[in-house]
Amino acid sequence: MTDRTMQISFLPQHIEFVREFLQEKSYLDIVSYDEDLDCISINITKVKGYDRLCSSITDLIINIIKQRDLKDYIWKTYNNIEEGEKESVYIEALSLFDKKHDFIKKTIYSKVYDFIIDNNDLNLGGFFKFRMKDFHSYLSILSDIALEEHLIKRDKKEFLDSLKYFIEIQEEKMNLLRITITKDSNFILSDEHGNQIENLNNQDLINIAMQEDLNNEDLLISAIITLCPKKIEILDMSNNKKSREIVEMVSLLFEGKVTLIYSN
Repeated sequence: MTDRTMQISFLPQHIEFVREFLQEKSYLDIVSYDEDLDCISINITKVKGYDRLCSSITDLIINIIKQRDLKDYIWKTYNNIEEGEKESVYIEALSLFDKKHDFIKKTIYSKVYDFIIDNNDLNLGGFFKFRMKDFHSYLSILSDIALEEHLIKRDKKEFLDSLKYFIEIQEEKMNLLRITITKDSNFILSDEHGNQIENLNNQDLINIAMQEDLNNEDLLISAIITLCPKKIEILDMSNNKKSREIVEMVSLLFEGKVTLIYSN
């Protein structure tokens, strides 16, 4: 029986990823590397089933896409943002990529498997360019979503930084503000003596919310800024994801002023 050999050729910039592939110990006896031709040869005849080999080649392709192609796409496409922001977009894109890793691997694996069955020469650059055309659009969409996520976070940070500065320059109007987050996620504001703040009654808050299109979190921040306390104590009786986010936001904006009180 004639041995069947498959060649995998690659670009010089892919060598670091190929070396990772070659470190797979189970391939030591069936894989040879030609450094001059930038290719590796695999004795397919000695491969016991294609599943593991296809999985490894798929991982190789995914590593190249994640660490080179995706980054190159972002750097070449989004010319209107600075280098540091491109890095942030890339990090967002990697996070989105990882969340879809199983789907992506399954999709690429299927293409690799179908190719290996009928072909003995696999050019990684050509495979991605011609056999994975539909995946180019997927990367484009994923990168656009990553850019949008970055811009939202950037704008939010800029807004919070401005708001934080505004808070820092305000004159303190009261010594201590106590905030109770109730189990039904409402807020009760009181002074250091336990007296409920009457000048910010429910109707006033509702009117402010309607005029400014505020949610509960925005409403609370607006109330705290209006009262401008020296210190803040928060009793979180709700203790859920939303209330913890509110506590985190208040602590961020009023840095050094917030103490979290635990209920018995």
